[in-house]
Amino acid sequence: MRHRPLKPPNARESKAGFGSTTTSYLTGKSQGRDGALPALAKELGLQPDNFATCLNTGHYREEVAKDLHDGFTLGITSTPTFFINGRPLVRARPFAEFQAVIDRLLKQQPLS
Repeated sequence: MRHRPLKPPNARESKAGFGSTTTSYLTGKSQGRDGALPALAKELGLQPDNFATCLNTGHYREEVAKDLHDGFTLGITSTPTFFINGRPLVRARPFAEFQAVIDRLLKQQPLS
């Protein structure tokens, strides 16, 4: 899994709260403004001091910048983007679409 920043590369939360915060962004619970981030972190139960340190120091800046670069190299312009056997599935999709793509690919595979 790679992360595409919602703003220019900069740490937005500690690893302990990364998934929760990302989910909040993607479900619209946050406006994504820097001023809203400490309140969002508190709502998610993250430790305020650790969160502030990460946010203010850019602790994960390099990691996110690398993920962003790798995504551009692969032609990824939307979040989320999934690859199934090299085929992109762009934006959030229902489980049935993933299942249909995987089932179709499995039928194409020769049995060993």
